[in-house]
Amino acid sequence: MRGNSAEQPVNQSIEVNSREIPKVSTHSIAGYLIVGIPMVLLISVIGYKQYRILARRRRIEKLERLWHIDIDEKTY
Repeated sequence: MRGNSAEQPVNQSIEVNSREIPKVSTHSIAGYLIVGIPMVLLISVIGYKQYRILARRRRIEKLERLWHIDIDEKTY
């Protein structure tokens, strides 16, 4: 039998796990980071500017309330 090994088909591929593993390319991850990081920075800058505007308005309102106090009520 060993002499006729050329006539017998040999199947060398054995499937151990039939599920396919999804391939994640490093190019797609890098692309998401290249697009995502500037977007997060832009949103952060816009949010910080809005916060500063709101804080400034609150300070102005507080000062206006203080300035409208009657002179008689002010004590130094």
